[in-house]
Amino acid sequence: MSFPKIIMMTTKKVFSPLYTQRLNNYQEAIIYAKSKFEGCMQTQSFIGTGGECRKDEIFIISFSKWESEQSMNAWCTSHVKQDIHREFWFDLHNQQINIETNTVSPTVFSELPLL
Repeated sequence: MSFPKIIMMTTKKVFSPLYTQRLNNYQEAIIYAKSKFEGCMQTQSFIGTGGECRKDEIFIISFSKWESEQSMNAWCTSHVKQDIHREFWFDLHNQQINIETNTVSPTVFSELPLL
């Protein structure tokens, strides 16, 4: 069994319920393409809402395990990923989605209790 060298955490948030289905379709396309991308070991996603103050915010948090930082960086700059993003968000000039990506050491997750 090989262990991931790096974990990428991505948060995708839309600011209106009108874009919830688009966000879901976008996430499915990203997960499918990422699962075929060399170096990606696994991806898990969780969906939520913005809480009591901002119920209209819908977000998805994804955790992707990668064999190496180079593989992860190759995905982040790939034409495949960029094309999917353009397909779903270009017509809105990226004004209805916020995407943040962070990297996390796998040892951090091994110490977290499961909910």
